[in-house]
Amino acid sequence: MNKKYSFTIYAVISALIILLARQNWNTVYLKLPQLVQASFGWIRSPMKLALIGANNFVFDYVTIILPRMERNSIKSFIIVRKPKLQALIRGLAPKEYSYLLLFVIVHLTAFDISNLISSLLILLVMIIVWLVLVFVMTYRLSVVKQNVLVFLFLLGLRTVIFSLNL
Repeated sequence: MNKKYSFTIYAVISALIILLARQNWNTVYLKLPQLVQASFGWIRSPMKLALIGANNFVFDYVTIILPRMERNSIKSFIIVRKPKLQALIRGLAPKEYSYLLLFVIVHLTAFDISNLISSLLILLVMIIVWLVLVFVMTYRLSVVKQNVLVFLFLLGLRTVIFSLNL
């Protein structure tokens, strides 16, 4: 439980950073599409926004890795008992969906009205990617290889979103 509370505090701090960036930086310095780009993709300048983008990337990665670690901790139980998929999802879903909720809340803080459709579409894609990366179990790979693959996939996804030039 200590991990979950620490992560909740990290999520609140990340959301507050984005909200404070929206409110305290003047609109000449910070265009809201740049904040969406920093939340879902990459941005090079200004440096403050690039740091927010890096923080969001780490947040996304941790949001996916923590539920996977919880699932890997009961991997032997799953292999031996072989529960049905519905029972497995019912047992693990409340724990894992709390991470998804924090993931969505942090990314919703970067939305604005001017590019709402593209932001919602990107958020929907990110939620689907989150669900796939959390729930797809690759038992044949070691945990380190799984984590590296998740990292590389998120890196590639953010690079594709960066190339869209919202």
